[in-house]
Amino acid sequence: MSYLRLLAMGTASLLMITACSKAENAVEVADIKSDNSLFDYVPSDTPYLAGNLEPTPNDVIESFLQRFQPALEAAQSEVGKARQALENDALVNNEADSNDQSNSKLEKAILQELDGKLSRQGMESLGFDLRSHKVLYGMGVFPVLRIGLSDAGALRTTIERVLSNAEIKAPELEFQGTSYWRLGDGGTQDEPVSLYVSVLADHLAIGIFPPMAETELLPAFLGLELPGNSNAASRLAELNAEHGYTSYGSGILDLDRLLEEFINPDTVIARMMKASGESDPADMTPECINEYRSIVSNAPRMTVGTLELTPSAIAIQYRVETKATLAQQLVGLVADIPAANPQSNRILEFSLGMRLGAARDFLRERPPPSWKAPLNVSSSSRSTKVLPIHSYN
Repeated sequence: MSYLRLLAMGTASLLMITACSKAENAVEVADIKSDNSLFDYVPSDTPYLAGNLEPTPNDVIESFLQRFQPALEAAQSEVGKARQALENDALVNNEADSNDQSNSKLEKAILQELDGKLSRQGMESLGFDLRSHKVLYGMGVFPVLRIGLSDAGALRTTIERVLSNAEIKAPELEFQGTSYWRLGDGGTQDEPVSLYVSVLADHLAIGIFPPMAETELLPAFLGLELPGNSNAASRLAELNAEHGYTSYGSGILDLDRLLEEFINPDTVIARMMKASGESDPADMTPECINEYRSIVSNAPRMTVGTLELTPSAIAIQYRVETKATLAQQLVGLVADIPAANPQSNRILEFSLGMRLGAARDFLRERPPPSWKAPLNVSSSSRSTKVLPIHSYN
């Protein structure tokens, strides 16, 4: 497993612990009150956005920590076992591949930090705050996550200790007086993408983007340049008011904007694709671009929000916005879902219902798209592609 993937998994694990079409009368959001200053870093053209306008209530955190205490204790036991197993493997496999040894050292260093700290007090001792503000957004297609901290100095010390114990040579870099780490398989600027980490004055910033675009993206990532007009807080506030979401967490995925990042030859991802030799969006024909836009227009936006967050319940709603005609057709596919056992002793139970005949008929009535000019083919050699749909009885 590469450094980049392993570090991303480690970051995700920590986050799991710290996180517990308008109508005619459009919703008006009067005074948007949010202490989440992390929204100030979000550009107005981000294709996706998620965050909390208010931190999770303390009574909710305490309640769910009590509920999950047995699971946390079990996880703590597994952390100890995994750490011991890695130490034993290191003694037995002295001649293992150097890359495997490096990954093993990093795993051991992360487990060493988590050992005995899978609790609120433990996480806060590492610098995290369970009631922190958070925001996830894109610099173009590339994700940036910002998390408020209880102690930035403690987290910096934790990161330095993990890197030192793992014997990873990842010196802290500096850009215009602000320090950061660039982590990847080779630690060089020749990699397609790298993981960027910076402990700022009041929060942790984590981003994934190509080193070839460092000069362009680092000023925004490090907070040296803020967007002139960030509307992130108002976008989420309007979304919450429209759908009845609480202020404790909601998000938007704008597929129209995301698509434009890939088909506009001037974006960072487009330049990266061209440099890699995989494809050049500048070679796409107008027919292909229109076809892609037509496909995305069927479901241009997805949203998610917290409907309820109390000491006794969590309710989250996901929405996929579609064209009215498509929505009417999809209604015909709705199936009854068998109820899950309310007295089950399992941690999770899922139920699934599907009308196979209706789904088959729906697909038969909607032939796949056809391209008058395939990708990367000049307009002088046009052809039509039709892919068959096979039904199975």
